[in-house]
Amino acid sequence: MVSRLIKLVGYAWSMRISAFLILFLLVIVNLTVKTRLPPSRQTQKISKTTLLHPLKEIPMINVVLGFFFLTFGVFVPINYLVVQATKVGMSNSLAQYLAPILNAASLFGRLLAGVLSDRVALWIPAANTAAVIAFTILFGMTSGAYIALSAALVVRISPIREIGYRTGLLFFVGSFSGLTASPIAGAILQREGGSYTGMQIFSGATLLVGSTFILV
Repeated sequence: MVSRLIKLVGYAWSMRISAFLILFLLVIVNLTVKTRLPPSRQTQKISKTTLLHPLKEIPMINVVLGFFFLTFGVFVPINYLVVQATKVGMSNSLAQYLAPILNAASLFGRLLAGVLSDRVALWIPAANTAAVIAFTILFGMTSGAYIALSAALVVRISPIREIGYRTGLLFFVGSFSGLTASPIAGAILQREGGSYTGMQIFSGATLLVGSTFILV
């Protein structure tokens, strides 16, 4: 849809239309979702101690730090995969379908994380169309676990009354790496003179660091 909108109305209005579509869907969600039980007086009390308590727990700190670094690693391929694919020879008409392919594969990954990505479909050696598509599919499957399990990890280590706040804290911290992942990757790409290897190593290293924090 976006690729066709860019041709019809330009990049700026394509982004605006996408934003309005997301806004419309979020309005529906916010108007239709309600709590199962009314909030109690106890849950409405917010203090400095309550807000800082999760940051004193080692498991919660590890999950937050892990999510922070994982966001770096996940967002770099999502944002640069199409550009890198065209550089290795993939046609523009096919490259624009890599994002839908990744998201479709991510659906399966959210149900069952792939275990083959450390053996086949590596990003750095992917220098032709078939290899890039294979990486896209398997990365989509494995990145689905990042999306599906992030909040579940918080739920597992948190008191039920603090799940909402702690989940918000997780995504708040992750938003900083989400916003800076592309500029950092772009700076690495520019410094390397157009070579994607450094950027790919950065993505893999941050995924490794993030996974280590989660496993600890």
